[in-house]
Amino acid sequence: MKRDYYEVLNCARTATGQEIKTAYRKLAVQYHPDRNPDNPEGENKFKEIAEAYAVLSDSSKREKYDRYGHSGLSQGDIAYDFNDVFGGFTDIFDTLFGGGGSRNHRQGRQQRGSDLQYSLQISFDEAYTGIEKKVRIQRREHCPECGGSGASPGTGRKTCPTCRGRGNILIRQGFFTMSRTCSTCNGQGEVIEHPCEICHGEGTAANDHEVTIRIPAGIEDGDTLRVRDSGEAGPQGGMYGDLYIVVGVKSHPVFRRSGADVGLELPVTFSMAALGGEIEIPTPGGRAQLKVPAGIQSGTILELKGEGFPDMNTGKKGRLLATIEVITPHRLNDEQRKLFQKLRDVEDEPVSVWDRLKSMFAGKSV
Repeated sequence: MKRDYYEVLNCARTATGQEIKTAYRKLAVQYHPDRNPDNPEGENKFKEIAEAYAVLSDSSKREKYDRYGHSGLSQGDIAYDFNDVFGGFTDIFDTLFGGGGSRNHRQGRQQRGSDLQYSLQISFDEAYTGIEKKVRIQRREHCPECGGSGASPGTGRKTCPTCRGRGNILIRQGFFTMSRTCSTCNGQGEVIEHPCEICHGEGTAANDHEVTIRIPAGIEDGDTLRVRDSGEAGPQGGMYGDLYIVVGVKSHPVFRRSGADVGLELPVTFSMAALGGEIEIPTPGGRAQLKVPAGIQSGTILELKGEGFPDMNTGKKGRLLATIEVITPHRLNDEQRKLFQKLRDVEDEPVSVWDRLKSMFAGKSV
């Protein structure tokens, strides 16, 4: 027994024509077989919805149905044609097939060009100070002859006779209706009668393009900069894409970087480590004085604030972190040898490992 058509469309019997249309559109998208390929009942459900709409959307058929029910309808009344049922419902196909209507076609004419990417290597010092670099890239630009339209000057485009400006065509295969890109206009909705002799209808031409890249101080290895409108030209006079500059920063023989902080290995003499003092050390920006406390050990890290890299956003500089490396002399002259011998005679004997172990077991500290 057939279900009530109003029940099929989830509509009241007092529903207006617009309410019936809205309900049908919603259900048609929900139960379309292309959206339910694994549901064997999907096709039957969709047929039921289409049949109900074919009757209730027609005022004379609806009047018969309201008065006599299913028995008042002839076979011709409940028959439906896909072109009739889907007439005016191009947005259903936009939802199912990802667009292709006239609205999509208009948007296609305003399509941006492709973005481009360029790798640029700079030195450690250039990353610290910031710099301007000029690079030359090859990109597709709007044709100077036709201005990007692809049509010969003085001519224009005309509506595609195959798809009538939609950019796609609907193909019926049995029960199913499918949307395909129009092969005549390649989905553009328009065709060129007289192509430009320079670009042969493409609207773009390859050309070298020079652009100035402003690299900010503090940039890090792998950072990406965007240069607007320096990518490729969009089709049919569309906007240019963007150019993305991937910055590579070369390593430094002395400094190593971590964010805004900069580290270095700082060798100090045996006497400086023992007595302490002040020494001049290199920094990314020049030189600075560093105080070394007496008795410093290898591996100790001394910090100088404001001597690191600038933060790319705030400009505030990070720290310089100097890791101390006490250098033991390999060769001594006679005078140095005598001095170290005197030092050996007067310096305290270090606590041996064995004594430390004994004190640990005895519960004492040395």
